[in-house]
Amino acid sequence: MFAQEELLYFFSQTQTRRPAVVRQVLANKRTVSNLFWGMQYQILDWLNTQPQMESLLFDKAIKQLLRQAKLEQHPNGLLLTAKGLSARTQYAALHYRIKQPQLFQRLDEKMWEDVLQLLVQVTSELAYANKHYYVAAASDGAQAYFKRWFRTAKQQLQAATLGKMLLAFLKDKPTREADLFMAFFNGHGVVAATSAQLADKSNYNISDIVNLWRDYAVSFAWFLLHQDTYFQALVAPLFKQSLLSNSTAATYAQFLKGALPAQIAKSRKLRLSTINEHLLEAAIFEKNFAFKRLLSATEIEFLAGIFTGPPSSWDYQVIEEHKKKIDFFKFRLFQIGRSKHDL
Repeated sequence: MFAQEELLYFFSQTQTRRPAVVRQVLANKRTVSNLFWGMQYQILDWLNTQPQMESLLFDKAIKQLLRQAKLEQHPNGLLLTAKGLSARTQYAALHYRIKQPQLFQRLDEKMWEDVLQLLVQVTSELAYANKHYYVAAASDGAQAYFKRWFRTAKQQLQAATLGKMLLAFLKDKPTREADLFMAFFNGHGVVAATSAQLADKSNYNISDIVNLWRDYAVSFAWFLLHQDTYFQALVAPLFKQSLLSNSTAATYAQFLKGALPAQIAKSRKLRLSTINEHLLEAAIFEKNFAFKRLLSATEIEFLAGIFTGPPSSWDYQVIEEHKKKIDFFKFRLFQIGRSKHDL
C-alpha cells in the first residue's frame, strides 16, 4: 500500500529518472539494469520495500502526478517540479515515512511479522499460565518455525524479558509511534487493533499506519539480532547473510577464490554473459570488489580519459567512436567502480 505522494520521494529536480526503474526497485525486481540505475538514483536502500507493488496502480499514480504538474516529462525520464517539491515537503510533515528501508531487503519480512505476533501473544498468555486461547492469524510456516524455537526457549521465556527488550527498543521512539506499534499486538485480555481503527484514532492515514508497523517490526528484528538473548536465535535465521542472489553468490565465491569469468562459466555450466551479470551485481553490492582483476590498467586509463562527470551521463557509443575493443561489461563495471569511488 502506498500513497501517490510517496512516489515524489524518489524523484529529483536535477536528475531525470525513469519511473519503471523506481517501480522495479521498490518491488525488488533485481535485474542488473535496475540495480545499476537504482544505484545512480541513490534509491537502492529501498529495494523490496513494496514487494506487492502493482504496475497498473503505480503507472496510474505517475500519470496523476504528471497531470498535477508535480512531475515533468523529459526525453530521458521525469523531473520533480517546484510544485512537486512543495507537495513532497508538505506530505513529509504530516505522514509517516519508513526510516529503515535497507532492512527490507535483508529480512524475510512477512515471516517475521507473523512470528513477532506469535511471540508477543504466546509470551503474554504464558505469563498468565493460560493454555486455552486462539493464536493470532499466522501462516502455517510461521507457526511451525515459531514452535521449533519455542520448544528450546520455553523454559527461559519470560514476559519480563520480552518487555525489557521492547522497552529498550522503544525508549528513544516518539511516544505516539510507540503506542501505535504496540496496539498491533494481541495479548492476554487484549485484542489487536486494525490499521483502520488506528488511523481513525490518530492523525495518520491507513498507509501511514501500515508503513509504521512494517518499519517498527523490521527495526525490532534488527534490534533483537544484536542483543545477546535467546530471541537472537529466533530472528537470526530470517536475515540474509548477503544482499546477493543465490546464483550470484555462488559465482562471486568462485571469483573470490581467483577464478576468472570464463572459468566460472565453464565450472557452473552457465553462459559467460550470465556470469558477467553476476559479477556486475556483486560489484554493486560488495565492498572492496576487485575491479582491477577484470579491468586492466590500460583500460582504466583509457576510460578515465574519455569519461568525466556523473557516470549516469556516460554513453557506451563514445568507446565505439574511438574504435577501442572494450565490451559493454567492462564499460558498466567502470561506471560502477567510479560511482562507488573505488576506481
